[in-house]
Amino acid sequence: MSVLGDGPPPSAGEVREALAGVLPERSLLDRALDPFRRFFDWLGDRMPSPSVNNPNVASGGISAVGYVIIGVLVVVLIALIVLAVRRWVSLPERDRIDEDGPTIVTEELDDPGALASEAEALLAERRYREALLATYRQTVAELVVRNRVPRSRARTTGELRGDVSAGLADVADDFAALTTSFEAAWFGAVDVDRSIVEQAGSCGATVTAAAIAAGRAPTPMDEDRPAEVVEL
Repeated sequence: MSVLGDGPPPSAGEVREALAGVLPERSLLDRALDPFRRFFDWLGDRMPSPSVNNPNVASGGISAVGYVIIGVLVVVLIALIVLAVRRWVSLPERDRIDEDGPTIVTEELDDPGALASEAEALLAERRYREALLATYRQTVAELVVRNRVPRSRARTTGELRGDVSAGLADVADDFAALTTSFEAAWFGAVDVDRSIVEQAGSCGATVTAAAIAAGRAPTPMDEDRPAEVVEL
């Protein structure tokens, strides 16, 4: 270890070695961080210093090795951020999807025709993810106007699956497949292409046809209203 006033100042590692003899034993976590400290010490030795004549650094700037290391660190940092973001927005566990799922404002879905036109326009523009979302909302709108699902400010996709299973059991699997595609597109877990949108549209058409055939379901108000008797 260098003596103060004799040569360059001690490095961070030399200081830690000196302190290790007088300080209490470090924790396991602290010792586990040693490789990272040594790496940053090594990196710091290759960075320019205004007061220390560092032989590893060319006069007036960072060495070529320093530039390479910095570039690698930046790339790794960007990759980690991208992976973290993708994991954060990725599709949740299947049981969580079935239980909750994204929330749909069904009371605003009262014009299936407009949504069908929107889906077709988005598909023509190759905006496949948005086209799939519009296809799902169109199908839900078809169910809303026929009282097959309730008008609500907050109806999850899992609850909508339950509504269809209870009232249109024959097409429950088709609606579940459509919902799965919608959820995957919603959470950005998959890349949506034309074939996925067309398959979702086929499922939606099957559900819509079943809802039309079954007719408008009576609301609680309809059930409570006495039948009108007309005397001839």
